[in-house]
Amino acid sequence: MVAFLAQCIETSEDGAPRFGADARACEGGVSKASDALSWRKFDWPGQDDPRSIPTGYLANDAVLLSAGTNPVVGHLADFGDHVRRFRHFDAGQGDGGQVVQLIDGAAYGVMTEDGGAGYQWFVSPACKSSDSGLKRFKSWLFFGADAVTGVWREQVVSLAMARSPNGCPAGFAQSYTRYRRENIGVQLLILDGTRQQRMEKAVDSIISEHFGRGSIRTADHLERFFFGQGLGLYRWERWEESSRTLQKGVADQAERLLRSRRCPAIAYSTPPDGNWVMTDCRMWTNLTRQEPAWTPADFHWPGPLDVLTRERKRSAATGPLPFADTAWRRMITNSGSETDASD
Repeated sequence: MVAFLAQCIETSEDGAPRFGADARACEGGVSKASDALSWRKFDWPGQDDPRSIPTGYLANDAVLLSAGTNPVVGHLADFGDHVRRFRHFDAGQGDGGQVVQLIDGAAYGVMTEDGGAGYQWFVSPACKSSDSGLKRFKSWLFFGADAVTGVWREQVVSLAMARSPNGCPAGFAQSYTRYRRENIGVQLLILDGTRQQRMEKAVDSIISEHFGRGSIRTADHLERFFFGQGLGLYRWERWEESSRTLQKGVADQAERLLRSRRCPAIAYSTPPDGNWVMTDCRMWTNLTRQEPAWTPADFHWPGPLDVLTRERKRSAATGPLPFADTAWRRMITNSGSETDASD
């Protein structure tokens, strides 16, 4: 499951990137936060920007933060424009990402930071129990180990947002969630120096849909995620149901997105019915060669994750776990200045 959450992108003999089953060099099949990455995943630029911003606007590094019984993966969001800088954590200006953890055979989104709103933790009703442990984070479900080809796996989950990992709100909402595993033809942009090429590759993928209510019939919005073996999270979509949405101007948003061509057509990117429109999307398959190599641990996010890595600390006396990373362990137990500024 971790191979669908975290990336492993390396350089082949002909200089092009390779990933998934084709990659060989990543220890354990995935990249760690302390690894020096020769390729980064950026989103596609708008149609009017391919020359001025060939690397797009948002980099997404999908890397292993912690191994052990319950692996933790980070999807690091790094914006770059005339104000924000790539390879630098711009606190309070949108940089951050999301943290995913495997709990009881399923992948859950446990924490996010975006839009300058600070840390937001997703918790389940299990938080009401003093001994809930990691079960308190079994809320925002992405997919389970039972994902198969040809059929949706379905589940209604209960979740709420908390400002700290120990928070437990009074009320919880329901989300109809479904996921499946399929082999999908994915468009890639390959940027190596000044040379850019476009190609399509079949990617073993897990598609996950998170609806804003307990059923498709009652939902007002949808978030769809595409996870690829060796790529991690490579596409995100936001859809609104026109007659129930709480957002204004969704038709105009959908039209602008379509004109920008930032998200090319892909299988399973379809509306649940005729009233749904896609209003936002990111496609992180703009693979860009890094000179010099980029180390995600230098981003200094997400900061302390002790509540998710206690199993790792308990195991320290028995020796290092697979993918043990001393530098990252120091980082998550000692909050850096950038993280302090964003709290």
